[in-house]
Amino acid sequence: MGSYEDLSRKTKPGLRPNLFISGYSILGTYFSLLNQDLTTNFGLDSSQDFTSRNMLTWNIEVSRNISGGLIRYFLPMLVIICILFSVLALIVNWNKRNSQSDDPYIAYKSIAIYTALIFALIIIHSGLRTHHDSDEIFFIEFLFFINYFTLVLLVFYSWILQMFPQEGSFPRKISPILLIMFWPLQFGAWFIMTYLVFFFN
Repeated sequence: MGSYEDLSRKTKPGLRPNLFISGYSILGTYFSLLNQDLTTNFGLDSSQDFTSRNMLTWNIEVSRNISGGLIRYFLPMLVIICILFSVLALIVNWNKRNSQSDDPYIAYKSIAIYTALIFALIIIHSGLRTHHDSDEIFFIEFLFFINYFTLVLLVFYSWILQMFPQEGSFPRKISPILLIMFWPLQFGAWFIMTYLVFFFN
């Protein structure tokens, strides 16, 4: 201990200079005495009491950087949602101006776009799991689950639209409603999931 000129937290004693921990900022380090109940006598005289001793411990203080996670995971997810809305808006406007006979495979083309977005979402999600190896489910993963569910619903809607292409069919009637309710339902689901995660855990 005498080799350290300064043991204050800001000087970070015991820490290698320029050490980087991904996703965290190092605030400081310090030594402290921690009272521990021991179950061994370390091979010494058994008459000595080793049941409770002060152990010298080294501590590190860190703070989580949320900006990196927002850029790495939340921003791409938000871009994917915007693309979903754009594709849905294009289909709705196309249905208003054209008949299914003009392009009988318009719904299938939208399914191809949704499939590509599903793969992109899976890659981002797997990157999250690779970077943060844990058995727990992170909060942002619930947002991934909502996006998966949204993609599956849109694929199902496009398939129904392809099966019933007639003018005045139910899929065509509800398409404007889906477009109007897209963002309220999306952000409503996010809000409900956030409330359930943080207030019921």
